[in-house]
Amino acid sequence: MSGFEGMDFGGLGDGFGFDLARLQELLSWREGPVNWPLAKETAFNIAGEPRPILGDTSAQAAWNDAVLTADTWLAPHTNLPSVSGPAKALSPHEWIDLATGPMGIARYVEPVAHGMHEALTRGLAQEGGLGISLGDMGSHVTPITAMATGIQVGQIAGRLATQLVGAWDLSMPTMAVDTVAIIGGVATEIAQTNGLDPREVEFVVALRECAHRRLYTGVPWLLDHLTSELHAYGNAAQFNIEALMAGFGDISAMNPELFNDPEAMRRMSEQAGAVHDQRSPEQEAVQERLQTLVTLINGYTDVLIRRAGTGRLPNLDVILDVFAERANEPGAGERIMVNLLGLDLHPEDLSQGSAFCDAVERARGAAGLDRVWSDAEHLPSRGEVMNPRRWLLRVAGEDAAMGTEAELPEVDFEVPEDLSGLDNL
Repeated sequence: MSGFEGMDFGGLGDGFGFDLARLQELLSWREGPVNWPLAKETAFNIAGEPRPILGDTSAQAAWNDAVLTADTWLAPHTNLPSVSGPAKALSPHEWIDLATGPMGIARYVEPVAHGMHEALTRGLAQEGGLGISLGDMGSHVTPITAMATGIQVGQIAGRLATQLVGAWDLSMPTMAVDTVAIIGGVATEIAQTNGLDPREVEFVVALRECAHRRLYTGVPWLLDHLTSELHAYGNAAQFNIEALMAGFGDISAMNPELFNDPEAMRRMSEQAGAVHDQRSPEQEAVQERLQTLVTLINGYTDVLIRRAGTGRLPNLDVILDVFAERANEPGAGERIMVNLLGLDLHPEDLSQGSAFCDAVERARGAAGLDRVWSDAEHLPSRGEVMNPRRWLLRVAGEDAAMGTEAELPEVDFEVPEDLSGLDNL
């Protein structure tokens, strides 16, 4: 039993139906706070049997055509550059394979999972551990926490795989940022449910995917900013040590047989939220910034989609309303992610982003709206998204201070002569 010297398994595997060879495999993990192969395996089980993409062997060719067309439509309406990257028509299982890789949902999970691991290590050192002799404490805690977290992450990916229409549904990357994708047959199901042309729905998905790809690849600091905020949240996370000990303490609960029991895995995932203490003020501030960013991205890409699709797609408004309704009701995958991370990336009202972008564009034009992406300092706060005039006044104050004040079009408020104190608005 190489690598497990000094470990007393308390009789596990002796009459309990426990697969000790499988346990050895899982406890050999040393590659970080999440066992990603286990997460992928769990997600595949949750997603069920692989399904056809759109029930048509020509799905990939049709998606390629939709993406090329959508990107052409977007070109005259944005200064964000076109991106040469993969366009994939994916089955749910194919999406899982990519999303559980290093360029996928690891961005959100690993910062918090690392904090959970560190907190559990401290708790074990203080409380005497799992009731088994661990010898080298740190080296054995890693695979145990990675095992449990892998199951929970697999729950997230498995649920999202059957929920998402495209790779950018969450306005956050779920795979490499140069990739656009349509997932499973959800777009077709939406079309059939609402009496819409499936091909028209697919073009709207392509517009949304391409708009997000242009944004994340065309704004060079955006992905780094997102990653930095997620790490800030993970570093500030506070964990309930007793709940962590209870959740990860009984190694017999990791019986490999439960991997084939979706109900057991669901219960385990629902218990994950108990490990998070009440958010600190720093965590609350990070979550507010992240939710505001999601709101802004959703609103900005909505503006680009409407610019590009109006006059070309007769049911554009209807389709976008259907997508907005879906987005405002988080699915099971997002709810499990909140439980695991203690971080809710879903804004209360996504429509505020569209309202903000519409107001700024009316006041300052398309170039004025693009100022939000000039650097992270120009991102609006939550208060500015809710009241766009505050952001417009802030930008006008910067222009005045630099002696480059632009002429403002007619707007429904007055810009005061004294622009000092705008930070306190």
